[in-house]
Amino acid sequence: MNNKPNCNLLDNWYFVGGGMTGKFPVNQRGLTSYGPTTANYNSIDRWLVNSGTMSPETDGLNLTGPGIIIQRFENLDLSDGEYVFSCLTAGGCFSAPLTDHYVACGPFNVTRDTSTDNLYVSFQSTTSVKLKAVKLERGTTQTLAHQDEDGNWVLNEIPDYGEELAKCQRYLLQLNPMRTTVAIIGTLLKSGTNSWYLMINTPVTMRTTPGLLAGGELHAEIIPGGGILTVNNIHSMAAGMVAYNVSVPENGSQSTSGIAYIDGSSSVLLTAEL
Repeated sequence: MNNKPNCNLLDNWYFVGGGMTGKFPVNQRGLTSYGPTTANYNSIDRWLVNSGTMSPETDGLNLTGPGIIIQRFENLDLSDGEYVFSCLTAGGCFSAPLTDHYVACGPFNVTRDTSTDNLYVSFQSTTSVKLKAVKLERGTTQTLAHQDEDGNWVLNEIPDYGEELAKCQRYLLQLNPMRTTVAIIGTLLKSGTNSWYLMINTPVTMRTTPGLLAGGELHAEIIPGGGILTVNNIHSMAAGMVAYNVSVPENGSQSTSGIAYIDGSSSVLLTAEL
C-alpha cells in the first residue's frame, strides 16, 4: 500500500455506518431508503439515485438495480493527467483507469458526462450490491484499499466525519439534525410592519443562495405575540449567514426581535445542491 493515499475527488465516499446522525455516510435527509421517486432524485448527501434503490446500512450502501447513482461536480476537469476510479464492495476491491468517458469497474460501469460534470455509476445486477467505499483519484493505481496478510481488503484511510459533513453542508444543511426536540433555527429582526428578517447562521458558507425546505410549520416567538411564520423570499447571503424576508403575526407586539423554531420531529433544510 502507499504510505499516503491520494486525495479523493469524490465527496461523501465512505458508506459504512448506517447513515444515522454522526455515522457515515453523511445523510442529512435522514431517510433509510432512496429511489427515483425521492424529490429531485436526492439521496444521501452529494449523491442522486437516477434509478434502482439505495439503502444506507451498517455494512455499506445496499444497491438494487438495474440502477444509476450520480455525483454532480461544479467543475470536473480530468484533462490534465491520468485518473483512476475504484470501489470497495463486499466482493472485493475493483479499479480501472478513467481514460475515456466510460469504464467498467467490477460490478459497476462508470461514465463521466463532460457536458454536465456528472459522474454516473451504474449497476446492472437485479440482486443487491453492497458498496462500502468509492474513490476517484489522480494516477494510474488505486490507493483506496489494500489486502492484508490474510487476503482481506482494508481501506487505506477512514475519512473524518466532521470534514466530510462540512463539505456536504456547502450544498445542503439540515437545521434540525436530531429531530427529537423543538429546534431553534434562527433569530428574527423586525424590518417593517409584519415584516421581519429571519437570520440563520451556517457552519460553512454555502455554495449559492439556498432555498429553505421545511417539513413542518415554522413558528415565530416574540414577546408578546408570534405564531406561524411565513417565508417570503431570500434577502441576502454572506459568509456563514443567510437571511430571508418573512412575515410574522405581531398581534400588537412592539418587539423588534425574536426567535424562529420548528417542532422537533420536523426537518428544515437549506439547499444549494447542484
